[in-house]
Amino acid sequence: MSAGSPYSRRISRGEFAGSYQAFLDACRLKNGDILCVFYAGYGHVSLPNREYPRGGRICFVISSDERRTWSQLQVLYDGPDDDRDPDIAQLHDGTLICSFFTYRATDRGVEFDTKVVFSRDGGRSWGRRALMVAKGYAVSAPVREIAPGRCLLGVYTEGSERTFAAVTGSGDGLHWSEPIPLSAGCPTLPDGSETDIIRLKDGSVLAVYYEEGDGSAIRAMRFRVHKNGIQKRRW
Repeated sequence: MSAGSPYSRRISRGEFAGSYQAFLDACRLKNGDILCVFYAGYGHVSLPNREYPRGGRICFVISSDERRTWSQLQVLYDGPDDDRDPDIAQLHDGTLICSFFTYRATDRGVEFDTKVVFSRDGGRSWGRRALMVAKGYAVSAPVREIAPGRCLLGVYTEGSERTFAAVTGSGDGLHWSEPIPLSAGCPTLPDGSETDIIRLKDGSVLAVYYEEGDGSAIRAMRFRVHKNGIQKRRW
């Protein structure tokens, strides 16, 4: 599909965001608008440098006419690290919550953390400080509100010693539980990343994640959330 086809619209040319723009996600708001968030930097990984002293950042645009036109690009969040892979969701009370993760260089290599940032006015303004959700974890999915006041977020961690899919939960979007591993240490559950989840009609939750390795694949697992943990069942 070419950029000039009637099925696509150019929403950003990179003048203010950097030439590399990727990892888009979109959400239809309660007022009918469509809000699109995306990563903007100078490459697939944009650690801070002289030109971009704060590294990659998260930008957004809004359409109020079914994607025919888009608002001017705005920066949603630009912290001191490489802020990347954003996703967007609107909770039942109208709050917008953008999930993303940060890269930063250390003496031990590159470290990452999952964070969220909020808008309570339909995306017109966003919090200046991001909330830490899961230290040492990355995220590639939006917050899923499986019931009013009950949110889940699929996360993952990867490294030389551990790589596994996990899920964390919150009752208000502000306080998050310690991530619960879904695939770690189980011989019948391959290590996974880029976790996402959805609530099924029977009340259980389906988690889908990417299995890396010689034979990469997409894996799915159904589980139920209990006060004392989760009950897993592989599909």
